[in-house]
Amino acid sequence: MRMICAAQYLADATRRIAGDVADILPQREYFDYVYRSRDLADLAGDRYQSKRNFVNRFKKNHAFEYRLLDAATAGICLGLQKKWKGMKLYDAPESILDEDAAARELLENFGALNLCGCAIFVGGEVAAFSVGERLNRDTLVMHLEKADTSFAGSYQTMSRLSAQRAVEMGYTYINKEEDLGLANLRKAKMSYHPAKMVSKYEIRVKE
Repeated sequence: MRMICAAQYLADATRRIAGDVADILPQREYFDYVYRSRDLADLAGDRYQSKRNFVNRFKKNHAFEYRLLDAATAGICLGLQKKWKGMKLYDAPESILDEDAAARELLENFGALNLCGCAIFVGGEVAAFSVGERLNRDTLVMHLEKADTSFAGSYQTMSRLSAQRAVEMGYTYINKEEDLGLANLRKAKMSYHPAKMVSKYEIRVKE
């Protein structure tokens, strides 16, 4: 008997009810990163200096257009998603294929799933996009943030514009989900200084 990605309340309940019958192990690779929307929107202070530099570089070097996503614009973003898959596939084929399938499902069903998002266009092409949805009245979950890295600063600019939109929509927090134990992804997520982490656990019932 085994459960993965169990929430904190379930782990706590298992400790109270099962006692020594179950092992409860933290799964760091599945911890969610939660940020204050205002922090990511403003990028204020010394700790965000490098992020601001990237955003300023992008704005200086590229005449870009910012658009809110709708079903039609989400469909256009499939082109960048395909390009992203091609750039990443050699790193971790199985996980990239899984992520690509999930991303395409979100983009292709953007309207039906009641999602929100935005995109950056440079020269008429999508340079970056993000897709999220409401978790609760305080928190927006950011499912996707993709960018064409040939445009220096595109990721940082997309992140900031997405956060500004989240603030406009009244969300206090942005949940950017887990890092899956990938070192580079963990480093990138930590560099934005999460306000808190949402713990996940593996629960194993002893034989």
